[in-house]
Amino acid sequence: MKRNRHQFLLSQYHHNHAVQLVHGGKTYFDKLIAMIDGASNCIHLQTYIYENDATGQQVTQALIAAAGRGVAIYVLLDSYGSEGWKQSWPAALEEAGVHFRWFSSVANNQHFYLGRRLHHKVVVADAQRCLVGGVNISNRYNDLPNDPAWLDWALYCEGPAAAILDVVCLRIWQRDVSRKKD
Repeated sequence: MKRNRHQFLLSQYHHNHAVQLVHGGKTYFDKLIAMIDGASNCIHLQTYIYENDATGQQVTQALIAAAGRGVAIYVLLDSYGSEGWKQSWPAALEEAGVHFRWFSSVANNQHFYLGRRLHHKVVVADAQRCLVGGVNISNRYNDLPNDPAWLDWALYCEGPAAAILDVVCLRIWQRDVSRKKD
């Protein structure tokens, strides 16, 4: 039976992983910010929803600080799920050197949609640590005063699986996705 390269990569068993189940909300965003703050080489962030709210601004500021330390940052956002950023994507991110792309549909306007969505919620730091789950970057997924987070989970992993996920993120980044910031 012929297996594709992803099946091969993902079917390998690796020892020496540190894996932790992460509850959404403050626990998740504390872990995410710590990953960004601790990165020294590269960060891949791919997500469906990234809102320009207090939570989004907290993540944005951490990314800007990481870029200022010389960390290569690659952000891939779904053009539909994160459409609020289309008008307000901070120039400070571009000025800081953050690499950014929209994952876009084949055709999309107010009345017609055809294409695929990027439903990933993945962050990989230095090909050594990763967060994968269902948590988007939005106040709805964060614990705020008098407003608990939506229930969601992620897995945090340190070890060889993060390197494999880093390769997957790089391949997705390099695919023919929309390069326009429209």
